[in-house]
Amino acid sequence: MSWAPTEFESMDLGDPRRNQRAIGLIERLSAQPTASVPQACGDWADTLAAYRFFDNDKVSWATVCTHFFTSDGLAKVNPQSRQFFTQFKLRSV
Repeated sequence: MSWAPTEFESMDLGDPRRNQRAIGLIERLSAQPTASVPQACGDWADTLAAYRFFDNDKVSWATVCTHFFTSDGLAKVNPQSRQFFTQFKLRSV
């Protein structure tokens, strides 16, 4: 079993399908941190689904990450999650 479903089990994007899509994308992007979205997704259908997910007004970086921070702003993540967030931040700048 992958680390992402465990780490993101409390994530709530308002729809279970959105949660599953986010976890799938996190797994794909973290498995190939230097790949482009199309390379990480592997096929055109998954690539389009990823871009639709990123363009969804109901999804934001803050909603995905909310459960990783305590009320005082401290991160509460394990090393694998920290690595993913660091890679994502570097890639998205």
